[in-house]
Amino acid sequence: MLFMAAKMSLLTLLYIALTAGLKLWENKNKKISAAKKRILIGTVYGFAAILSTHFGLQFDKMALNVRDIAPLAAGIFFDPVAGIIAGLIGGIERYIAGTYFSVGSYTTIACSVSTCLAGFVAAIFSLKIFHRKKATPFYAFSLGAVTEVFHMYAVLITHRNDIEGAFYVVDTCALPMIIFTGLGMFFSSAALYALSGQIKNALCRPKKEEVTITNRFQMRLFICTLVMLIITFTFSYSVQTRTAIQNAQKTMTINTEDAKTTYAYLKADYESVMEFLKEQTTIMARSVARTVDNFGGVMEIPTERLENIQKNYSFYEINLIDKNGVTVKSSNSLNVGYDIKSSEQSNVFMDILSGKEDEFAQDIMPSGRDGGISLMYTGVKCSDGLVQVGIDEKTIKEYVNADEYANLFGDRHIGENGMIYIINSDNIIMTGKCKGESFTDFGNIPSEPKEDVSYFTANILGTESYCRLEIVKDGFKILTVLPLEEVYISRDLAAYETGFADILLFALIFIVIYILVQKIIVNNLHRINKSLTKITNGDLDESVNVRETVEFAMLSDDINLTVDALKGYI
Repeated sequence: MLFMAAKMSLLTLLYIALTAGLKLWENKNKKISAAKKRILIGTVYGFAAILSTHFGLQFDKMALNVRDIAPLAAGIFFDPVAGIIAGLIGGIERYIAGTYFSVGSYTTIACSVSTCLAGFVAAIFSLKIFHRKKATPFYAFSLGAVTEVFHMYAVLITHRNDIEGAFYVVDTCALPMIIFTGLGMFFSSAALYALSGQIKNALCRPKKEEVTITNRFQMRLFICTLVMLIITFTFSYSVQTRTAIQNAQKTMTINTEDAKTTYAYLKADYESVMEFLKEQTTIMARSVARTVDNFGGVMEIPTERLENIQKNYSFYEINLIDKNGVTVKSSNSLNVGYDIKSSEQSNVFMDILSGKEDEFAQDIMPSGRDGGISLMYTGVKCSDGLVQVGIDEKTIKEYVNADEYANLFGDRHIGENGMIYIINSDNIIMTGKCKGESFTDFGNIPSEPKEDVSYFTANILGTESYCRLEIVKDGFKILTVLPLEEVYISRDLAAYETGFADILLFALIFIVIYILVQKIIVNNLHRINKSLTKITNGDLDESVNVRETVEFAMLSDDINLTVDALKGYI
């Protein structure tokens, strides 16, 4: 950013130096005809505009320049025709470079039109607004900035079929090009006032009696226009912000409901397969219990026989538990002597020994004896105790895989770069590119949502995002994430377009009102003052004849009556 500002400052400084140098040359060569001067100055500035096209600053994949200073400076500070010449040279060459040599081809039309138009605008302002006088730094800055506003607005209106691409161009280029074009015109004007020894008059506030009606009116009109512009833009921006948030929430809700439906279907399918697996495991456990009873009970069946059954049924382990809840035999020798009452996981099987239940199939969970192993236990009552079989995660995955169900849900996208994440009751992300990570480490997300549905802004994976978090049944959560840039792109686009349009509209209104005031009031006042000057110099035969409006007609009649009375006294 600093490098961009430094290089743009250098490019602007070159234009200021060119303007000052050409003014010094013009002052030293007063004998050269006006036609030759305007052609020469217009050509020099036109060549400067060409150089700006080909040697602009590359910033964020875009080319920044201050090319429009060339026709503006030529027309405002030198000659209206020179401005038109510079604008046509720079604009036509920009069109050729973009069309046939792919130099900034995306904005060819907008840039070439803007540069050509800048020359004509400078000519009109020089003749109609400034009356061939030097523009003050303030008005020079305003003219440069408004010209670049039109430049950016032209980019938007010429790319309706690719509005996002146009928005990227404007968002990158608008601020630096508007500011530095305005500053280039401001300091060029200041430099010319300094060369003429009038810099104090240009920058200092004049006395009240030295301020013309035109200048007073311009300042008041400018302030009123600026206030109205700020009010309308602020109101429009706030409305667009609320609309963008509402649209984002609506989109998030629709996508979340769709995700809930899909995930509920997959979860139900997963649970039905798990239930089927429990049923099959229970059937096999009953078969083991009958075998144990045939051998005479849990103490009678040989351990070798138990191990063979475990291998045949592909169980992880088989445990035989007596009426006291103690494991007396097991295919895993480490389990012998383990009291199932000693842990919450295994204690639930005491209901079988107490006669409350005949069988029970447990969900997969860490083993009570060894918490590092997760098993799904199924218990079935036998004649003198309990048969407990366990299958591990590897066996379960042969039938049902939670990860595969999560993959079936897929990486749900919302918008272009938004995502939908499913978080289980253990706060583990089950879907998306962050699957398996802890939800608490995902970003600056509220740890305990106060409502079932909450909206908030958070930094998700390094991107500022607008988020929707919904808590669904069984402690599951659905997090919908949409980058803020995407949420507000419609608002920002509307803000640029509305802001630029308002600036151009108010600028046009300002000019029209100024011209009307100049024509209706100021010019008639000058005519009256011209007649009064003749009268005060002794020409009592001079008659004031300004009758554009009732007020001026009355003033003319009053002056004429006063002069007639004076003649009578004399």
